Amino acid sequence: MNLFKKNINLYKIISVVSIIYIYIYIYIYIYKYI
Repeated sequence: MNLFKKNINLYKIISVVSIIYIYIYIYIYIYKYI
């Protein structure tokens, strides 16, 4: 159960980080083409 909870926390962190990276990538892409 504890391991499962840890796994969910890790998954949340990874998903948040990947969303941030996607936003940064889109921002840079738009910035280059303006």
